[in-house]
Amino acid sequence: MTSSPTKSPLDLAETTESIISEGKKSRRSGLGSRETLTRILTGLVLGGIVILCLAISKIATVVLIAVMLGVASTELFQSLFKVGWQPPTLVGLVASIGMPLAAYWKGEGAIGLILFLTFLTGALWYLLGIGGPRPVPNLAVLTLGVVYVGVLGSHAVLLLDDPKGKGLLLAAILLAAGYDIGGYFIGQALGRSPLTEVSPNKTIEGLLGGTLATVGVGVLLAVFDVGPFDGDPFGFSNALLLGIVVAVIAPIGDLAESLIKRDLKIKDMGTVLPGHGGVLDRCDTLLFVIPTVHYMVLVMA
Repeated sequence: MTSSPTKSPLDLAETTESIISEGKKSRRSGLGSRETLTRILTGLVLGGIVILCLAISKIATVVLIAVMLGVASTELFQSLFKVGWQPPTLVGLVASIGMPLAAYWKGEGAIGLILFLTFLTGALWYLLGIGGPRPVPNLAVLTLGVVYVGVLGSHAVLLLDDPKGKGLLLAAILLAAGYDIGGYFIGQALGRSPLTEVSPNKTIEGLLGGTLATVGVGVLLAVFDVGPFDGDPFGFSNALLLGIVVAVIAPIGDLAESLIKRDLKIKDMGTVLPGHGGVLDRCDTLLFVIPTVHYMVLVMA
């Protein structure tokens, strides 16, 4: 392999039309459709698993994070392989799974160490003749995969290190879920104006619905003294600020994955989660929201 495969203009036009058609079909599926019901049930099961792990112990939550990042990383590298890229996938998988475990063991500094070892091992992979041709773009793809999934996802473990870590992680999940749920249902009910060609099934109305829902979740967290804002005299203002910032960041995370999928000419990264696609499809917003919450907590401390 010398580069990612090129397609004729006709192939690209057909692929683009297929993606746009799929987006229109998705908006027509309706709130009462079987797909929507499946999506809700899958979300409830996932939420139950997360809450159960949070209730059991910190290590149970860390293991869950590592498993989810491993699956998400597998989905991403498989998708990259399908279009012709050949990064050292084994290196990427080990790094993405190892980062949250290393962060739990040694803290934030371990993430940088794993990232350095990833690039070092990737370079050796090609120097020893194990990898194929074109080491520069494939090492770049490896780094993208590990940073996108491993580094961003490992911030969930860093949140757990805070005295109110479980509440912070739960708040991040609820804020991300608020954006996704608000965007999905408002988009289904009122969506008329396409947001961007990068993701044809998303609408401006859905974006506004997700934004308002995210801010609303932040307010509710403070009003009901949920999670990290319990007993905090400045809880309402902090929760509102966090909700506003996350409302800005969440769509970027959502569209960033759409940008990658658009470039790879695929609709979903995987099929493991009925109604959602893959784990990476489900966690695209969360991968940006969790680091945002982590650094907002540091700034507001």
